[in-house]
This record gives sequence, structure tokens and C-alpha cells, in this order.
Amino acid sequence: MGTALPSASSAAHEQLLARLSEEKTIDSLNRLLDRLEVIAFVADALDGFLARANVVAESVAESVSDFKKLTGEETATGDVIGRIPQLARVGVQLADVSATPAFQRLIDSGLIERLGEEKTIDAVKAVLDRLELAAFTLEAIDGFLRRGDTIATALADDVEELKRASQTDFVKLKDVLAALPPLVAAGQTLVKSGMLEPRTVEVLATMGRSAAASYDEAHAAASDEKPMGVLAMLKALRDPDIARVVQFAVRFSKSYGQSLAR
Repeated sequence: MGTALPSASSAAHEQLLARLSEEKTIDSLNRLLDRLEVIAFVADALDGFLARANVVAESVAESVSDFKKLTGEETATGDVIGRIPQLARVGVQLADVSATPAFQRLIDSGLIERLGEEKTIDAVKAVLDRLELAAFTLEAIDGFLRRGDTIATALADDVEELKRASQTDFVKLKDVLAALPPLVAAGQTLVKSGMLEPRTVEVLATMGRSAAASYDEAHAAASDEKPMGVLAMLKALRDPDIARVVQFAVRFSKSYGQSLAR
């Protein structure tokens, strides 16, 4: 009876059993079994995704279309997206500037904090509000400096003319200058005295007008007027106008006497 040769399926079966008995194969199978639920979930999700492939494709197509509309040139978002390269370049430039020692010194100097103070902001606003006036002032100063030679020449000519003035003119000028301090002192005294107050000026003006009118009347009647005696003067005191003047003189005398007693 001859020996039977092993079949091909029997050899493959033995080879499979040999691999399954290997330690690393056993570890791999154990790890696979530990994650069997996750593998099943992924398989189900993949099957559902493939089943809804058409719907997902249409949704992606609509999203791409909406994104193209959103990034159109006529939209604000599209303008921002279109400026992304420029923004990126500016960001790089800012990063380069911030890395320089000069920028670090600016940060350490506290200047940025001072610029952020409320009073500094108010001052900057005030300067900006008067920027035209400041520009006009600077232009005027610049024009003055540009014409400095002409102005200096004119001043030199005036000084030369002053030197050529006569001695008499200098004496007169000296007298005027010498009289200025007393005039200033008198003016200050006059202001402090109250003589220039509106009420006082009004009273003095009334007295002055009355004196002028009385002078004119006395001058016109000087040829016909007779001397007044005591009785005539006493009779005149009965006149209400004269009586008011006498009462005013009495009150003035009393007030002035009180001021002398102080």
C-alpha cells in the first residue's frame, strides 16, 4: 500500500495554523478584537457615506458655488479675501518692524502709553482742530524768516535816520519820557479814586452843564443885574431849585468832612 502525498489545501491549512500560532499574529488579532466595535462603526459610517455619495457630492458642489459667490469682487467678503496676499505682506512687514531694536526702544520709552492717555488725545484733537491756523502761522514765520534780510535792512535804515535826528528832538523825547512816570502814576490814582466811574462822571457832567448854562445866563444879564443884598439872598433861598443846591452843598460838606476824619 503506497504513501499518499499531502494535498495543496492541507499544506495551506497547516501554513495558516503555523502563522496563527505565531506570537506577533496572536497580539495583532487580540488588538483587532479589542477594536472590533470601532471597526464596525467605521464600516457602517463608510457604507452610509457611500450610500449618500450623490447627496454629499451635490452638497459639496452647492457649497463651492456659494463660496464663489461669496468671494465675488462686488462683495465685502470677497474684497477681504482678495486682499489676503496684501494683508499677509503687511503682516510680514509689521513683524520685521517689531523685531527691530528701534521698535523695542519705542515700546520701552512709554510713548505709546502716553499717546493713549485721555489728555494727550484731547491735545491732539485740539491741534488737529486748529491745523489750518497752525499751518498759516508756520507759513507766516517761514515768510518772515525768508524776508529777514529785507527787514534787517529796513531796521538799520530806521536806526540810521534816528541817529541823524537833531539834538532838539532828543531833548523833547527825553522830556516826554521823563514825564511818563508821573502821568502813569496820576492815571492810576485817577482810576483808583473813582472819578472815572460812570455814576461819578454823570454827576460831574451834570454840574458842568449847569455851570456852563449859568455862566451864559450871568454873562448875558451882567449889564442889567443889580447887586444882591442879604435880604435878597434870604429871599432867594425860598426858591426850590436854590434850596436843593444848598441841601446838596450841606450833604457834600458833611460827607467830605467825614472822609477827612478817617
